[in-house]
Amino acid sequence: MSIQDRFPPDLIKDSIENKVKYFQDFTVAHPNLIKAAERLVTSLSEPAGSAVTFLFGPTGVGKTTLLSRTVQRLTSEFIKEYEENKGKILFAGFEAPTPDLRNFNWKDFYVRALEVLNDPLVDRDDHLLARMNVHHATKARLRLLLEKNLQYRQPKLFYVDEAQNLGRVSTARHLHEQADCIKSIANSAGIPILLVGTYELLHLRNLSGQLCRRSTEIHYPRYRAKSSSDVKVFKNIICTFQRHLPLEEEPDLIANWDFCYERSLGCVGILKDWLLRTFAGTLYNKSNAKTINLTDLEKYAYSLNACSTMEREIRQGEQVLEASISRDAFRIELGLDPIIDLKPEVRSSAPSAAKSPKPRRVGEPKPKRRKVGDDKNAS
Repeated sequence: MSIQDRFPPDLIKDSIENKVKYFQDFTVAHPNLIKAAERLVTSLSEPAGSAVTFLFGPTGVGKTTLLSRTVQRLTSEFIKEYEENKGKILFAGFEAPTPDLRNFNWKDFYVRALEVLNDPLVDRDDHLLARMNVHHATKARLRLLLEKNLQYRQPKLFYVDEAQNLGRVSTARHLHEQADCIKSIANSAGIPILLVGTYELLHLRNLSGQLCRRSTEIHYPRYRAKSSSDVKVFKNIICTFQRHLPLEEEPDLIANWDFCYERSLGCVGILKDWLLRTFAGTLYNKSNAKTINLTDLEKYAYSLNACSTMEREIRQGEQVLEASISRDAFRIELGLDPIIDLKPEVRSSAPSAAKSPKPRRVGEPKPKRRKVGDDKNAS
C-alpha cells in the first residue's frame, strides 16, 4: 500500500489534537458526492442558468462537504478574475435561522445575508449593535440593499444552508410567497441562489410555473442497502476511512460494515462524524490505544431510537421525491394520446398471439388439397 493510500506516517508520533484534526479535515470523493458536485458546478456556471437551485438530501448525507468541494472547484477556476476586482466576492453563504415563533423572520434573513456580503452599513465588529440599527429599516429597504450588494459583489456561489427553515410558515399561501420571494431576489440581482437543505426543502419546489421554469433540482442521495452497487461503494468508503485513521494498527471496520451501515443509515456524513467521535474519544480516554474495535464503535454510535427517527424522516422524504405523475396521465392532461408503457424492443419481440381456427359448420368437410382433372382422361 502506498503512502498516499494512508495517513502521513509522521502522524503516529504527533499529538492527539493533530491526529483528530487530520481525520476531521479528511474527505472521501465518493460517486454520489462527485456526481452532485458536477451537477452543482454546471448549474452555477451556465450563462442562462437557473435563478434558484435546490440541493436536497438526507440529514447527514454530507452536504457541507459538497459545498466545500464546490467552493474549491470555483476557487481554482475563477480566482484570477476575482483577484483583479477586490470588490467582488467569489462565494458567500449563511445558515437560515430557525424561526423563534410561527413564521420565518425575513428581516433577520436579510441582515445575515448582508453580513456575509460585507455590507459597509453592517458593523461586523459589533453584530448586536449592527442588528439593532439595521432592524429599524423596513423589509423592503433591506431587500433592496441585499439585491444591490449581490449585484456589486457578483458571487459565483451564494447559498443558504438549512433552507428548509424558509418553509416554517403558518399557511400554504405564505409558503408559496417564500419561494417566490427567493426567486424574485435572484432575478432582480442577476445572481443565482443555492438553497441547501433536507427533504423538507421539497415543499418549496414546484409551487408555481415560474419557479419551475427558473429552478434546478439536485438530489444528493444516501447509499441504499438494497442496491448491490451501493453496498460495494459504501464498503469502499469504510475501507478508505479506516486507512486514514492515524492509529498504530489499522482497524478492521470493513468486518463490521453492516453495523456501520445500520447506525449511519448509508449517509457518509453521519458515518464520518461517528468515526470521528469514536476516534477522538478512544484516544483521549485510552492513552495506550493502538486501534479501535467494535466495542468502541458501539460506545459512540447513535442510539437505535435516534437512528429510527432519522430513518423514518429520510424514508418519508424519499417517498415524496419518488412520487410523480405518470407520463400517460400528463399526456392526457395535454390532450395527447397516451403511450403504452412498454419498451419498443419488448413490443416488437413479443410473440403474436396465434389466431384461433374458425369453427366449421356441421357436415362441412375438413379442408384438404384436392386433385385437379381426371387421371384416366389424361392417359
